[in-house]
Amino acid sequence: MKKFLFLFAFLAFFAVSNTQAQTTKKKEETKKVDPPKKDTKKEEKKEAPASTDKVIGKDEKGRTLYQGPKGGKYYLTPSGNKTYIK
Repeated sequence: MKKFLFLFAFLAFFAVSNTQAQTTKKKEETKKVDPPKKDTKKEEKKEAPASTDKVIGKDEKGRTLYQGPKGGKYYLTPSGNKTYIK
């Protein structure tokens, strides 16, 4: 009787372990997804966002110059940050 219970417990444990291994394997298979491909086209250079300050002209490099509310002169970088001119 003890041998029968031991054998039954062993087989039940083996069946549960095998089922969990198969489930884990299926999860790993579903995780393998190809990453989206990057667009190989070169992006067009975007202009800096427009400012609400007064446009006073362009510098020798072709950047648009602005005058702020307190009289400071600056241009906008491609990322949109202000760079003040002395």
